[in-house]
Amino acid sequence: MLANAVRVGMAFGKVVGTENNYEGSWYGNDTVWRTSLDLQRVLHYGRADGTLADHVQRTVLTVTDAIIAGQGDGPLAPTPNKLGIMTLGTNTAAVEWVHALLMGLEPQRIPLTREAFAPHRYPLTHFPPDAIVMRVDGRPVAASELFAQHGCAFRAPSGWQGHCELDCPTHVP
Repeated sequence: MLANAVRVGMAFGKVVGTENNYEGSWYGNDTVWRTSLDLQRVLHYGRADGTLADHVQRTVLTVTDAIIAGQGDGPLAPTPNKLGIMTLGTNTAAVEWVHALLMGLEPQRIPLTREAFAPHRYPLTHFPPDAIVMRVDGRPVAASELFAQHGCAFRAPSGWQGHCELDCPTHVP
């Protein structure tokens, strides 16, 4: 029901010529990525009593089904894109970095992926992005070759187009 109301509002916005960033999916939004990283920190450092420990409390295994993934203005109105891949990793930040590369996006231009590697009291990584080891069917793949060999260009959400694609001319913050 709510999704239908949002679709109607988005259609009306297009008719009157306004921005359709009702979900906050535009490149300058600093809320969603911060919330996502905070939730990752709670998952990794959270204790049963609701406090955060000074060291990681659990190992998280991230599994992603991207056989058919969504592109464009998701999650309410994504367009299917047949990537044909599943991913698995023990570091969520590294997995998301790889996902961006597979989608033809520049991870450094996306705050969620970039800031997951930034220093923090509760770090999500203890290594830089260039230390990520990628394997496809057990064989190593260089980051520079990942998209060409296994990726598929994804259309970014309308509020992100021109701000996060590989070879994008806009300034990296």
